[in-house]
Formats: sequence, C-alpha cells, structure tokens
Amino acid sequence: MNTLSTIALAIGALASFVSAQQCQGNTAICPNNQDGSASIAQLLFFSWMDPLIWLGYKRPLEPNDLYDLMPNDHAEKVCAKWRNSCSQYSRDHGGDSRTLTRKLFRFFRRRLALQCVWSLSYTLFIFASPLLLRRILAYMEDPSLYTREQAFWFVAGLLASGTLATVCQSQALWIGRKIGLQIKCIIIGDVYSKSLRRRDAATDNSKDRATDTGPGKSGSTSGGSGNVDNDTSSLGKITNLMAVDAHKVSEGSAYLHFLYELPAQIIITVIMLYQLLGAAALGCIGAIMLFSPIQLWLVSIWRVYQNQLMKISDRRMSMMNEILQGVRIIKFFAWEPQFEHQVAGVRDGELSVLRQRYLMFSYSVVLFFMAPVFITLATFTIYTKVMGNQLTASVAFTALALFKTLRGPLDQLPDFFSFCLQAKVSVDRVAKFLLEEDTPKYKLSRLSKQAHDAFIGSTHDPTYADVVAATDVGFVNASFSWKPAAACKANQQSRGLQGRRDPLPTFELRDLTVSFPVGKLSIIAGPTGSGKTSMLMALLGEMLLVDGQVMIPGAVFDAHAILGDDSQDPFLLHESVAYVAQQAWLLNDTIRGNITFGLPYNHRRYNEVIRMCALSRDFEVLDAGDMTEVGERGVVLSGGQKQRICLARAVYSPARHVIMDDCLSAVDSHTAKHLFEECLMSQLMAERTRILVTHSVGLTVRSASTVVVMQDGQIVAAGTYAEVLRSGKLSEETLREVSEKQQGGASQTELNSSGKASSSDYPPPNRDKQRTTSDSSDTQRGRLTEDEGWSRGHVQWRVYTEYIKSSGGVVLWLVLALLFIVGQGLQVAQDWWLREWAASYGRPGEDSAQHARFAAEESLLPAIWPGNGNGGMPTVQLHLTVSRGSTGVGVEADSVITRSNGWVNLWYFIGVYAAIALTSVVIILGRSLLQFWSSIKASKVLHERLLHTVLRAPIRFFDTTPVGRLINRFSKDMETIDQSLSSSLAIFITEITASLTILVVISVITPEFIVGAIIIAMTYWIIGVLYLSASREIKRFESVTKSPIYTHFGETLNGVSTIRAYGQETRFKKTNYAKIDNNVRPFIYMWGANRWLSIRVDLAGAFVSCLAGLLALTATGGRMDAGLAGMSLSYALNFTQHILWVVRFYSINEMNLNSVERVVEYLDVKPEAAVTIPDRAPPPEWPAEGKISVENLVLQYADSLPPVIHGISFEVRPREKVGIVGRTGAGKSSLTLGMLRIIEASSGRIVVDGIDISHIGVGDLRSQLTIIPQDPVLFTGTIRSNLDPFNKHSDSELWLALRRAHLLGDDGGEAVAVSSGSTISEHALPGSSTSSVIHYEGTTPVGLGRTISGLDMAVSENGSNFSQGQRQLIALARALVKHTRVIILDEATASVDFDTDAKIQATIRSEFTYSTLLCIAHRLRTIVDYDRVLVLDQGRVVEYDTPYQLLSKSEGLFRHMCLRSGEYDYLYAAAERKHHVGDPMAVDSHKS
Repeated sequence: MNTLSTIALAIGALASFVSAQQCQGNTAICPNNQDGSASIAQLLFFSWMDPLIWLGYKRPLEPNDLYDLMPNDHAEKVCAKWRNSCSQYSRDHGGDSRTLTRKLFRFFRRRLALQCVWSLSYTLFIFASPLLLRRILAYMEDPSLYTREQAFWFVAGLLASGTLATVCQSQALWIGRKIGLQIKCIIIGDVYSKSLRRRDAATDNSKDRATDTGPGKSGSTSGGSGNVDNDTSSLGKITNLMAVDAHKVSEGSAYLHFLYELPAQIIITVIMLYQLLGAAALGCIGAIMLFSPIQLWLVSIWRVYQNQLMKISDRRMSMMNEILQGVRIIKFFAWEPQFEHQVAGVRDGELSVLRQRYLMFSYSVVLFFMAPVFITLATFTIYTKVMGNQLTASVAFTALALFKTLRGPLDQLPDFFSFCLQAKVSVDRVAKFLLEEDTPKYKLSRLSKQAHDAFIGSTHDPTYADVVAATDVGFVNASFSWKPAAACKANQQSRGLQGRRDPLPTFELRDLTVSFPVGKLSIIAGPTGSGKTSMLMALLGEMLLVDGQVMIPGAVFDAHAILGDDSQDPFLLHESVAYVAQQAWLLNDTIRGNITFGLPYNHRRYNEVIRMCALSRDFEVLDAGDMTEVGERGVVLSGGQKQRICLARAVYSPARHVIMDDCLSAVDSHTAKHLFEECLMSQLMAERTRILVTHSVGLTVRSASTVVVMQDGQIVAAGTYAEVLRSGKLSEETLREVSEKQQGGASQTELNSSGKASSSDYPPPNRDKQRTTSDSSDTQRGRLTEDEGWSRGHVQWRVYTEYIKSSGGVVLWLVLALLFIVGQGLQVAQDWWLREWAASYGRPGEDSAQHARFAAEESLLPAIWPGNGNGGMPTVQLHLTVSRGSTGVGVEADSVITRSNGWVNLWYFIGVYAAIALTSVVIILGRSLLQFWSSIKASKVLHERLLHTVLRAPIRFFDTTPVGRLINRFSKDMETIDQSLSSSLAIFITEITASLTILVVISVITPEFIVGAIIIAMTYWIIGVLYLSASREIKRFESVTKSPIYTHFGETLNGVSTIRAYGQETRFKKTNYAKIDNNVRPFIYMWGANRWLSIRVDLAGAFVSCLAGLLALTATGGRMDAGLAGMSLSYALNFTQHILWVVRFYSINEMNLNSVERVVEYLDVKPEAAVTIPDRAPPPEWPAEGKISVENLVLQYADSLPPVIHGISFEVRPREKVGIVGRTGAGKSSLTLGMLRIIEASSGRIVVDGIDISHIGVGDLRSQLTIIPQDPVLFTGTIRSNLDPFNKHSDSELWLALRRAHLLGDDGGEAVAVSSGSTISEHALPGSSTSSVIHYEGTTPVGLGRTISGLDMAVSENGSNFSQGQRQLIALARALVKHTRVIILDEATASVDFDTDAKIQATIRSEFTYSTLLCIAHRLRTIVDYDRVLVLDQGRVVEYDTPYQLLSKSEGLFRHMCLRSGEYDYLYAAAERKHHVGDPMAVDSHKS
C-alpha cells in the first residue's frame, strides 16, 4: 500500500505541475480576474468559476455574463489547426488514407496523453479507500494490530485519498470536455465547409429513388424517401450531422479516457481481491469472462439499432424540413392532415426501432446489475465453501468495497460502449459526407486560370486591355452532365445500343461552343426545359464537364493586381462573378444587408443602384425602409421585390461578370423595361460582361451583342441578333414579340407616356427612407423575427406535469417510484445479509448445547439441500429485531442454523443472498421496461402534439419563426426526449433513493451521525443551489444558440450556388464560426460548472467518509461490532458518488426538461381557425357557380402592422375570367391570401356562392378552391406523389393534367393513359411515330416528352432536378388535377417561355370554361383578353372593367401600364378583338 501511495502521489504531483503549466492563464477570460492568470489551486479546484457561479446565484445570468472562449478554443482557429495538421500529414506521407477517427486521434494525441496521466493517477487513488477501510476494520476486530493513533491516521487517509482522487478525475474529465468541444467545432465547421464545396448531386440518385418507390401507387406517398441511405445527403440528413452526430461524437470523445481507465480499475480490483481472497478471486475473473461475450453481443446489436435509428431520423428530418419549407403550399391545398399522417408513419418506424433499442438497453441494465452480484456470490462461495475460509467482517466489507469499486466500471462499460458506438456511427456518417464529390467549379477555375496565365505569360508587357481581352468566357465543344462522366458516357452508349433513351435520363448539355464577349450583353433564349439555367450552371462550374473545354468567368487573376495597381477601392471592377438566380435567394437580414452582401456601405453608389433597380417606391411603402428585415426566404416581400433586390446585389458588387437567370420574369412589363434600360444598359454596367437568360427576347435582343438559342440541351443558334433571326430558330411567339417591340418602340405615344411615367414611377431614393445603421429605432421597427427567448429560473411545474401526463400519468410514476424504493431496499438487504453472514461465525454466548444441536442437524443436510431431488432450501423463519444491546443492533434467528465441520451453513447464507439478488434483478427488469415504455409513450405524444400544433399554426408564425428554430425542436430536442430524458430521470430517482438510504443506514448504526448528517445535507444543499442557479441558465443559452446555426446552414444550402458565384465562401464560413463559438461558449462553461460541482461534492463526501470513520473508532468500546462498522464505512465511502449524481442528475434533468420546455412552448401557439365546422360545413358541390363578392375588405398581416388591403370591394360573376394587375407591392398576392384565409380579414368579408368564407372551416374552404402560387414548391418523391400525394386520382387523370400543362412535349404525339398496368393506345397526329412510346417494366407506357418520362420519375429535394419553369408547370398540373370551380393563378407561368405560356393560356380558356378564374400576371398579354381586369395600387382598387374599356381611358393606370410595356399595339388589338368578337381564341388567328 505504501508503495502504491508513493507512486500515486508522485504521478499526481507531476500531472498537477504539467497541467498548471499548460493551463496557465485559463481564467484570463474571466472579467473579474485582474492579473490575467489563475493559480494552481484555482485550476485544480476550478475556483476560477466562482465569480460566474456566484453571479448566477445573485441574479439570472445573461449571455454576455459568460466568459469568452480561450483563444485556442475559437472555432476558426481550431478548424485552421485541424486542416493544417491534415495537410502537413499529407505532405509528409505523400497522401492521407487515414480514416477520420485516426485523424482525430492523432490531432489530439498530446491532450489525450496528458489526460491519461490524470486518469491513471485517479485510478490509483481510488483504491486507497478500500485498503484503508480494511485496516480500520482489522483494528476494530483486533485492536492489537495497530495503535489507536495509526487507526486515526487511516481515517485521515480516507479524506486525503478522496481529495486527490477527485482532483485527478476532474482534470481528466475537463480535458475530455475541451477535446469534445474542439471536435464539435471541427465537425460542424467541416460539414459546413463541405456543404459549400459539395456538388449539387440532387439528380444523381433520381433513378434509384424512383425505382425504390416502386411502379405502383404504393410507393407514391413515401415522399421518395424509401431509400434512406442514398449516396448523397439531403438537407435533413446534413442538419442531423450537425445537430445530432456532432453532439454524439463530442460526448463520446469526452470520455475516451474510460478506454483505459475502466479496464485498469477492473485489473487493479482483481489484483487487490486476489491479495485479499487468494484463489477465490479467480471466481471474480471467471464471472467477468462469462459476462463479456454477452456484453459484446449486446453491443453489436445496439450498433445495428443505432444505425437504423439514425437513418430513420434522417428521413424524418428531411421530411420535416421539406414540410416547413413548403408549408404555404400545404396550407393552400389543406394538406395538413395528410402530411401529418405521413410524418406520423415515419415517426412510428423510428419509435419502433427506439423500442427495440430500449429493450436491448433493459437487458444491458439487468446484465450489469447482475454482474456485480454474481461476482460477489461466486467469489464468496469459492472463498468459504471451496477454500474453507471464514468470511470475517474485515474481509467481507473490504471485498464489498472492492466489489462496489468494480461495479463502477462494470456499470459504466455499457454506457461507455454505447457512447463509443454512437460516436463511431456518427463519425462514419460524417466521414461519408465529407467524402462526397466536390463541385467541379474549383478544378475548372484552375484550368481556366492556367490557360489565362499562359496567354498573359506569352504577351510582352501586357496592358490592361490585353488582360481583359484574354478573359474569355464560354465553351469549346463542351458537354456537361449532372452525373459523373463515366456514368454519363455509359448512359450514352446504352442509349446507342438500345436505340432508345434511358427510362429516367439525366439532363445533359451537349456540344456547346460559344464565346460570350467580355464587357458586352449576351442573352440566352429557348423554351422551358431547354437547358438555359443548366448552361449558366455549367458556366459557373456547377455541372460536371464530360468533354471539351469551358472558360469560367472570374477564374483569372484580378487584372489590376496583375498590372501592379494597389488601389484599395472595394468597388473597382475585378475578375469576379455576380449571380442572380431565377429563384430569388435572400438572407434573413435587412434589405440593405442583402444588397451590400458583405461590402461596405457606399451611400452614393447604393442610392444609384436603388434607383436603377426601381426600389425607391418600395422603400417608401415599407415602414422601416431599407432597414426592413425580409424574413426567411424574403417572406415579407413580393416576388418582384425579391428579384429586384437580388439584381441590386449584383449591380452593387464590383464583379466584372454578371450572370442573370430570367430576372425580368418576376416583374411587370414596364418594370422589366425600366430594369433593362436603366439598369442592365446603364453606365454602371457598361464595362461588365452581362449574360442574361430571358424569355423577354423582344425587349432585350436588339441590345445584345450575342444571342444564344437553346433547345434540348444543345445550342441551335448563336451569333448576332440578325444571324439568329435568319436561322429561323426563334419560336413564333418570340418573333411576334420582337416585331411588336419594334413597332411599339416607334410609337411616339408610347415614348411620351413612358417618359412621363418614368419620373413618377421610379423617383430617386427618398433619403428619409434611407435609414442609417445607427438608427436603432428604425432597425427595431423593421425587424420581423425576434431573438429566441428562454425561460428563467426553475423549470416550471407545467413542464413536469406535461411530461408526466404524456408518459402515462401520475399513477405510473408512483408505481415506478415504489419499484425504485423496493429495489434500493433489496440492495440494502444484500449488504445486511452479508453482515449477518460475517457475524455468524462467532456470536457471543453460544454454548455447547447449541454446538451439539448444530452437529446433530449437520447429518440432515444431504437430505434437504439441492441435489437430493427436492431442490428446496431448509425452511427458515427469521425474526429480525432491532434492539439496543451490546451490539447496538442485533438479529436473532429462531430457526435452525446448521454448521458443517465447525463452520456455519454456507448454503443457507448463499441461498438467501442469491434469492435477494434474483428478486432485485426481477424488480430492476420490470422497472426498466416500465420506464422505457413510458418514455416512448411520452416521445410519441409530445411529437404528435408538436407536429399538429406547428402544422395548424398561422402563416404569420412561420414568417416570424426561423425554420432553424423549428428544426431544433424536431431534431435535437426530440432526440433528447427520445433517448436521454427517461434514462436521466431513472438515474436521478435511483441516486436520490440510494443517498437517503445511506443516510438512514449510517444514522441507524451510529445515531451520533444524525447531527453530522444535518450539517452535510445543508452543505450539499448550498452547493447544489449555487450550481443549479448558474448551470440551468447556461444550459438554456446552449439550447437557444443552436437554432442560429441550423438557420444559417439552411440558408447557405438554399443559396450555395449564389454564394460560390460571388466567391463569398470565406465570409460565410466566418459567420458560421461565430455562431459555433456562440454555441460552444455556454457548452464548455456548463461543463466547467459541472466540474466545479463535482470537486466540491467529492470533497464533502470525503469529509462524510472521514466522519463515519471517526464515529466508528470512537464507538469501539463494545457498542459496535466490526460488521456494522464495515457496513457503515462502506456505505459512507459510496455516499460521495451517490450524492454527486443526485445533484448532477437533478441538473441534467432540468437541462433535459429544457427540451420538453422548448417543445411545450410551441404547444401554446395559437392555431388557425377551425379546419371544419360541422354545423356550417358547405355542401359537397360548393362552390357550384364560382360567384365571388368582396365587400369592404381590409387585410393586415398582424395587428401591429398597417393594412395591406384597404377596404376594397368588387364582384366576380360566375365563370368569369378576371386578371389582377398592379405595380409590385400593390397587394395582389395579399388579396389571394385573403381569399384562402391565409390572412384573416380585419373587417369586411368575402362571399363565394352566397357563403361567407369566414363562417366555414379553413379546411373546407381551401379544399374547394385551387391556387397556383408564385413560388412553385415540389416535395422529394416522384411526379405522381407531387401531383397526387394521397392517391385520390387515377393515372389517366394525372397524365391528362401533365398534357394540359404541356409537360409531355410538343404536338408530335399524345399518349392517352389508362389505369396502371394497362395498355396505352397512341393517338398520333400525322407524322408521329409509335416508337416514341416506351414500355417500362412494370409501369404504364408513356408518351416521351422533353420533360416528364413517367409518373414515377424522381423529384429531388426542392425539385432541384427541374428548372424553375418546369417546376411551375408541375405545380400547374397539380392544380389541374384538383380542378375546382374557383381557380387562382399567382404568376403561375412567369418563368416559362412565351410559347408555352400561350399554350397554357389556351388550355385554361378551353378547359376551365366552367370555372371562375382570378389570374395575377405581370405579362399583360396573359390577361388582356380576359373578361375583366382588376387594377390595384397600394392596396386599393383603382380600376375594374373590361380590358378594352380600361385601354380606352386616356389617363387610366392600366393603359399607362400597357404603354410602358412596349406591347401596346398587340395588347390593344387583343383587347379590341375580345370586345368585339368575344372569342378569346380568335385573337391568335387574327394576328396570324
């Protein structure tokens, strides 16, 4: 013992010195520490946390009260060191084939080594207590062995060893937490960085996913998620990597020292048991070896379930992300119940796996409760029965102390293996994601740069003009695909061999050769789905280059830098790219922040850009001007406003190359004309390369230096406007538009009107509305989303009651509490029986008569013990009486206790001990099963309630609540409720019953201890209150700071192409690092507070052990035998750990209940109006006519906001077609939202076919109306699941809708679909071929078009494998399937070409003859031949009449809009024809 202690002290002293040197200044972060460093004592006892702990006790902590991170713990610095380490290894070894796990181990090897020193020192110190206990008990059995002074030194040693052990353990765990913190930073940082580099491979798995769902309708409702282990990662899966996997790896790495600490404890325990018990210790080893295979089997099963659980969780989170992103379309179509049912189905699968996982965990709990008991039983049986030794108190309770020491690592091993397995699964998932293919952008950029540098290098003394001229942008015989090149070529060969196309072809660009002149305007035209957006993606390096060469814009050196210009002007043109996506992408920031996009604010340039992009009027309407917060995805703005802000961002930037994807389609005609003339052709854009995809060819073609026409992924014409015009590749509608623009351009009336209108419509920016960033009141007024709040103080009782109610009710928890108490009582009974066993060897007062009786009864033993055929134990009736006598507490046995060869009847004691242990195991198993059943029930109920509440919340809730906050609830918070809360509650109840039991046992044995117990209880209460006051708030900060990470991450993924185009990856990484720091800062100090608690509780526990020892020594004057003293001391030695876990798990439960609290918070969200009102339900055929009456309608988005619709009134006759027009922000879309009660009327009403829509349920209303929104939303799955998510329509109806939406190609043939599996007949027009019909195995044959190849064709996340125009057409087809009497179109065809738009309008006119149609359109030609036109301005009706009558008003607003559109002659002729002929279809024939 002396040798061990000397070694331990030496190692501990060395560890203290090393740690103090490395951690010097650890509390420089503490604002109260003036000298900037902590003493060794502060470091060892975590006293540097004192100021924060006391501040938390005095008042609730605020986020700014927390210390800053140490410089080396900041995420950016950690990730930089990590990347440098990996790079250095690659350079030193010529590559890096290591797994991510090995990389992490190597990176943290020094910290792990230091942690090992602390951990092994702790392991040595904890064994000092059993050795000292043995000496104390030996002294009490035979005082002649040691002097009384030595005995007191042994007691003092209990205090010293406990203190040293807790110091070493705390330092080891703190190092583990610091490692875990940095690993969390590395994983989140690397996942985010990878997301910025990762190729958008959404279409790679299209075929696989579609195949997995099956050909029939059975797979259509799966959301395309049947294959949850796709090669590429969805947004939900990537969110899980950061929300769940990073946490699991961090948790697992925090306890890595258990890898050697726990086996070391087991080995040392066995060695000490061997020294104590001799060969009987082999029984201990044998029992451990017996349980090891079972343990390994349980671990392997656990891993399988954990993998399954993570996959299903990924699937659920992907589904939830899509639902939250597309919640508007779900509400438009009243699909909430169906989507709720879909999620519930996935959730049931998740809970089923969780149930199996819990079942295995219950077996593990039973196994590891059995193990120590079985080990104790086996060892003592061998020691007494086989070896013939007496089980004395000093041996029994020293062994018992060692067994309890052994029980620690045996109990912790399953948790440790569980942590390790979960961490390994998560590391593998992260590693798999990090190995996904990067975007080819960076490789292609390097190739372009090398070609540029080679040219510059060959030029003697290059000028600025030479450098610019060498900056080619374009393609040379280039082919691109979204699939890898090998797969693409194999695809092409397969099609060549088979003579037909791949059933689910991946879109490709083929043989592109074109050069876009630098500093000029180029336009790209073509029909919807022809590959225009894909060409821009290829130009940006986002598509895979299969063959040929591409010159990427912005890939070369800055021309000014090459020529030695060191100008610091941030707005000097340089070789970079600005990209305006077709689907506007905005940050959840102010309008100004979205426009400046990381650049400094230049007042003069900013105002000019605002004027150019026609935003001045919008700023005047907005209450906070350009300081208005736009919300997620710009929810507070109209489509036109969002697009113009994105354009303003590009114009404000200093990028030489500006790439714009159909940015003119989202605005009305006269605004488009202003944007083109005043913005794209302005002086500020004159020297820039402008590449514009557009359907407004007539407006732009005359100013373009290069015109490119796309068709089916190929360039069919390219050159100047005249050359392309002569090629005949422009469509008829496009040629007509060009002709009309030319005629309109010559009209002096139009010129005058346009000039007159320009000054009023697009005034210079009003400086009163140009807020400065220092104006906090305007900034606050413009805020849409508020900072996420948190509760303060104790968790409210309502949270407890909600969880108890959800998990089965009060009765269930009372039963559980009773089982916990009974189980703890049985634990005490085991120890008590062991004391009786030890005491039975020599009770005072036994006389010769008793010995004779024992000898006589010995002969009966073979007849009554197992083996004689009866298998029973002797009947024993025990009368336990607690009496104050010579022994203080005695047990009298009236039964016969037999002896064999002078020894006690061992089978009797062994049998009773085994019976108590077996009963305890049964109780523990029942308790575990009941506990986990209640946990799963609570998880199911809370998730269902949360999902239902969120889906029933009004749209304003989603506008003001970032998706990241909701994702946080459905991911991390639900994961805590699923997997952590129940276990932590069980441990807390177990530990509190154990602690109370220990106090009772020690107080009964030594009543003098009661006074000390009161003092001890007060000490623990003070420590606990101080700790909880601070840690509770810190945990809340940690929970709240997760949501911004998820929100920022979601925004990044949605706009990753834009971020990469602007070259803003570094800025977004820095923002991500800052958000990580904000999250890990409370995380690490939460664990600092935990260590502060642990070390103080351990010190108090050491004093308890010391006090119990002193009382035992002072009571040796005949009042206490060695058995009772041993029991008292062994309990006292374990009291520290129990009370520590009481306080800690009380805190952990409050932290975990914080997840319940955050879920319950959203259960209080006020829902929309009732889905259905049974006594007011409209008749099934409603609306039968489609008559709409709007009376004095006032709409406002919130009570605190001004109205957007001001008391308007109008009437729509049955089956009337009404166009709704007005400037951007006039209230057009708001009116349609009011029609569906997405916005409730503040006053006034809307009556449809005689029914006030405010009197019926919103579900009844929305299910009977149809809306096609401005932003098309598609869900992951198939074409079938997007058209008919819930299998309500036949295949024939779906094919018909696709045909009507012109998604099945040109008029080359028409496939008429019947039921699935039947034969399809082809009704071909002249010249069509039946070969265009493809027969799919197991599926319905379909007519092959340029877009849709089958109803089971895959739709990727957000519909990313379709263009914006195609997504609009699919959304249109979805509405056509519904086919109601009232149809609302909100810019439903803004992103499709004019030819397709004309065909769709013809379809609408012919197919919806019996439907009332309200159509919002920026293309005036779309609605000019409607029955009437409603003109809105600033939320008021200014005109409402037939188009012809409105055009006849010389000062009418509609007439001015037509004049400014450049299409006045065509519009007037169409309106006149409609007025005189009344035939909508006659217009086209007239023009032709």
